[in-house]
Amino acid sequence: MNWTEIIVAFITLVLAPIAVLLTKSILSAMSASTKDTLLQSVIADVETAVPTAADCLTQTVVAELKALSLDGKLTSEDAKAVMKTAVEKAFSMLAQSTIIYIKQQGKDPYEYLEDKIEAYLTSIQRR
Repeated sequence: MNWTEIIVAFITLVLAPIAVLLTKSILSAMSASTKDTLLQSVIADVETAVPTAADCLTQTVVAELKALSLDGKLTSEDAKAVMKTAVEKAFSMLAQSTIIYIKQQGKDPYEYLEDKIEAYLTSIQRR
């Protein structure tokens, strides 16, 4: 999958609100189906952090990088830098209990968030 295509699709923002609502609905349904309050908290935390961090991609970093590019396209290095920024933004928004929970599940929180952000961007591109 081409990063430029994913980010350009994301930038359209016409479909972003639909994807955000869909993601929130899915995560809310998951949250409602579990009785574990810690897990509910983790789901809600990730539900908030991922779209916010992904939105940060388009509103700041992508626009700046595209403005600097002669052809208006992101290089693979640019895409990696943008993803790193989004992951760091999402990570900074998570509660400590969420980070601990993700680690207890044997996952690296940064990799986990990167996967979630990529899935979020892909869902937007498919719409």
